[in-house]
Amino acid sequence: MPPTQMGIMKRCQDYTEGIEKQKVQRLTLTERIGIRFHMAICPACRKYFHDSEQLDKWLTKRFKDFSSHASFTPEEKAILKERLDR
Repeated sequence: MPPTQMGIMKRCQDYTEGIEKQKVQRLTLTERIGIRFHMAICPACRKYFHDSEQLDKWLTKRFKDFSSHASFTPEEKAILKERLDR
């Protein structure tokens, strides 16, 4: 793969990670603006965003009974937050 394509792929990977990250924590203004601008020019990331939203809706609907009973301990929440921050 040519270096320019590798750079683009890395950027898209960063933005798709940001799309997922914003579902669990608030992004900085710079991150949110960056994602919006990137999606305005990148059809692949727009598709990823759309597909991710659809999957979340389906999973929420499918497992709403399970999710209402699921809970995390404070320790588990701290571990998850630490992993997301990496």
